[in-house]
Amino acid sequence: VVSALTNGLIDSISVKEGDHVRANDLIAILKSDVQNSQLHDAQTIYRDAERNVSLNSPQLLQLQAQIIQAKEQLNLDKINYTRYKELRNKNSVSQLDFDKAELQYITSQENLKVFEKRYSETKDALQLSADRSRIQVNTQLAVLKDYRIQADMAGQVINLYKKRGELVR
Repeated sequence: VVSALTNGLIDSISVKEGDHVRANDLIAILKSDVQNSQLHDAQTIYRDAERNVSLNSPQLLQLQAQIIQAKEQLNLDKINYTRYKELRNKNSVSQLDFDKAELQYITSQENLKVFEKRYSETKDALQLSADRSRIQVNTQLAVLKDYRIQADMAGQVINLYKKRGELVR
């Protein structure tokens, strides 16, 4: 006795009475238009998520550009801070001007850390999204397998009680 794992209409029957089948041979396929659409949707989302997590994704490229800009600003502010420090040691600039240069240098260091952290968090979030969508594709594939009725063991088809277009439960 062969039974379906899900309810549905028989789309096609691959055997006829008297046929010999082996274990896992396809017996029938149930209509699965909705399931096929859900699988296609899951695959589309997964492909998009994979593009978003690649090194060429617009989100990551934008953050990389911000990191490069922050590094350049940090380098400039470090040079400026070093100059002001030397000038302050010679009493050639006011303490206020030196403090401003030092504050700008510290701010640039913090900005770089923020951009690097944002990049890391964004990359992790995009990877999580890709992983979740891959799991969804695998889930949809597993559900779609339930629409394929297969022989549990080798044997001979004695009677076919259902025809194409009939409902199985």
